[in-house]
Amino acid sequence: MEIINIYGDNRYEKHTKVREGCRGIVVKDREILLVYEVLSDQWFLPGGGVEAQESMEECCVRELAEETGCVVNPLYHYLTINEYYEEWLFVSRYFICELTGETHHRLTRREAEAGLEPRWISLEEAISIFSRHQEYAHNEMKRGAYLREYRALSAYMNAGKSLYELAMKHIYGDGVEEDNEQAVKLLTRAHDMGHVEASYNLGICYHYGYGTETDLEKAFELYLESAKGGYGKGMEVAGRFYNRGIYVGKNRERAEYWLRKAMESSDPDAVAEARKELAQRG
Repeated sequence: MEIINIYGDNRYEKHTKVREGCRGIVVKDREILLVYEVLSDQWFLPGGGVEAQESMEECCVRELAEETGCVVNPLYHYLTINEYYEEWLFVSRYFICELTGETHHRLTRREAEAGLEPRWISLEEAISIFSRHQEYAHNEMKRGAYLREYRALSAYMNAGKSLYELAMKHIYGDGVEEDNEQAVKLLTRAHDMGHVEASYNLGICYHYGYGTETDLEKAFELYLESAKGGYGKGMEVAGRFYNRGIYVGKNRERAEYWLRKAMESSDPDAVAEARKELAQRG
């Protein structure tokens, strides 16, 4: 979990007040869930303050339901941002979430008057919007909020490795509960963020039915995606599928291409298995 500190020019030497809150990252088909305030023409990542006797995960679930009508499952607390402005310390905890359903959103009176509404926009567009935080130097509140969200999305784009590592811990029960279903959820998010090892291991889950139903078509797609991303084991398995006609039709040319690419990789296991597969072809 990463920690980022943001210091406002107007901060006091010591803070005397603290406000804690949670925000959720929900991504579906390369679109991210944001909330847009019509009255102020301002975007935010959905979330808000923690209530008494409420856990951080419970806060995240409640806030996203209230603001957006989306029911989520927080998968991973990947970031905490501490903001120092005047006498205040604002602590925002960011969770990567799984979208699990819908409900009726319930806005506060202030939110309703401001015209707060949920919107799905492309991840690239969201990053572009928040990257322009310096354009709002005349509006410290908006500038600070956009800087915070920009730093949060930048950190999110680099969180794939952490998600992958946590998924593998769940697979092997390494310091956490062994839970293949949770591992599949984490691997899926890491795969969506372009982590090739996550793609390969998610392929294994679909291949053998670990934490999900067996789906050879999906497994092959994931293996091939990891191969195209330069992952040696993915290259070897893609070559083996083509060579043996596993799910896909046999294709000698594609099999040889991927097996030879695997032999050029830096993974000794992939090299050895690819060499063995090629030798069996005669």
